[in-house]
Amino acid sequence: MVVISLYAEIVALGIEKNTIRNENTFLYCNLYIENKYKKIIYILNSFTFILIASGTIIWGYGDILYKI
Repeated sequence: MVVISLYAEIVALGIEKNTIRNENTFLYCNLYIENKYKKIIYILNSFTFILIASGTIIWGYGDILYKI
């Protein structure tokens, strides 16, 4: 779970790096792409953070939770 979440985070950062450029050129296409995908990337990053945190907890304390 942790490895898959980390992979998803790396993919999301790659998408953000390649599609949303931090240039000061105010081209319509750059603004359109940024407005369209910025919220999706934020949601994806938040979701992968939750998966990484829960996977780490399960990985570290799974045996204790399983006994309960």
